[in-house]
Amino acid sequence: MERQRKVATNKMEQVKQSVKRRHQDNDRFKKFIGNKSEGQGFADKRKKKIQYQYMKMMQKEQKKARATGQGPETSQRMLPFRRHGIEDQKSLSVFSRALQESQLRKQRKEQKKQAFLERKQKREEAQAVYQKKKKETFKKICKRTSRGQPVMKNQIEYLLQKIERQREQT
Repeated sequence: MERQRKVATNKMEQVKQSVKRRHQDNDRFKKFIGNKSEGQGFADKRKKKIQYQYMKMMQKEQKKARATGQGPETSQRMLPFRRHGIEDQKSLSVFSRALQESQLRKQRKEQKKQAFLERKQKREEAQAVYQKKKKETFKKICKRTSRGQPVMKNQIEYLLQKIERQREQT
């Protein structure tokens, strides 16, 4: 009995090892790591590698710039301004910073409100002018004689104005 168990376990181990070998052989010929159907995990490794190479290159450039005493012009010019701005912010307390931010928000909100009101007023004025003009033309067109016939003079004038407007546009 024991001998049969040992033989069975040996066979199972051999099968497991052969399966592992087959999988290893398949993995050996893969071009990338990851599963295409599950989001391509290999892309993350590529990204990290590229980021690492970029950072490495930037550090080398910075070292060269320090050694020669010439850094990128923009960074040298901007450093004093940045430091000054940061010092100003650090010198402010948390409360005063929050107060400034709230005041800025209020100002922005007020500006938006003013802009909205101006747009609304312009729109209303334009609409009033349009309504007035429309009313006048309607009155002219709807004028009738004592017998109930439309006055052709007004209608012809309206058509003439319409044609002139079309000419101006083209």
